Amino acid sequence: MGGVRTNPRRFAIGAALLAAVGACGGSADETLPRPAAAPDESTTSTTDAATTTTAASTTTVAVESAGPAPTTTSTTTTTTLPGEPVDVAIAGTVAHVPGVAFDETFVVRTLPGDEQPEAASLPALTPLVFTGRAQEIDSGRTQVPWVEVTAGDVTGWISQWSLVYLGAPRDITDEVVSAIGMQPTAPTMLELGQMVLDADPETPPPDVVLAAAPGDGPTAEVVYDVFPDEAFGDDAARGARLRVTGRQVPADDLPETAFAASVEYELVSVEASSLCTRGVDAATGACI
Repeated sequence: MGGVRTNPRRFAIGAALLAAVGACGGSADETLPRPAAAPDESTTSTTDAATTTTAASTTTVAVESAGPAPTTTSTTTTTTLPGEPVDVAIAGTVAHVPGVAFDETFVVRTLPGDEQPEAASLPALTPLVFTGRAQEIDSGRTQVPWVEVTAGDVTGWISQWSLVYLGAPRDITDEVVSAIGMQPTAPTMLELGQMVLDADPETPPPDVVLAAAPGDGPTAEVVYDVFPDEAFGDDAARGARLRVTGRQVPADDLPETAFAASVEYELVSVEASSLCTRGVDAATGACI
């Protein structure tokens, strides 16, 4: 997993972001489990052999003419997975890999473990769906849970410690506009997004990853994964995913400001979704 990170001097969300992380409102679109919280350090996996054997399939061949009695042929298929099975993955759960830049990818593997072959490299913001299978791998220092996931026609394995679960999105547009002191406008969506990130000089600078660059069009958005330096008070969330949406406005329709000659985009909305480490309460959309 990679991510091009920037460190702007100021961050727009302040208390609004902390509130979004601690108590997202609304209903979640994902029903999520309670996996163990991951440590911050990276872990290298080694392989322990454990065998999972599928049930034997049986085919019966009937003999139509007189002769020997019908015969039965049994075929047993054995799949060997590293580690030991563990019950931590609810089938259908949707998870995400945070902090991947828009021009980079993350890896899922053919089997559980960091040293296993790559199954695929997937782009930022790709949702991963649990199949329900999970294996616990002995890293030499601790037991690391790996989960089997699908993404489109790709099936692979990824460390559960690499994943987060998105809380319900919370509209924080009013808080951002209040912090900036006006309805922000900028010549490009990237500049508009930076205005959102730069609005509050009192907030410690976060670690920011541009997860989706804006496209062209009358309406566009830019997506950031934000990891504040300021602690949240518990380990339920690592940060937030911000979606900044803007719309093109002809310069003649904009208020007369210092930017009026070149401005093209004005802010429409800012949404914050918590990057939950253990799961999301289906009723409230908040981290658990």
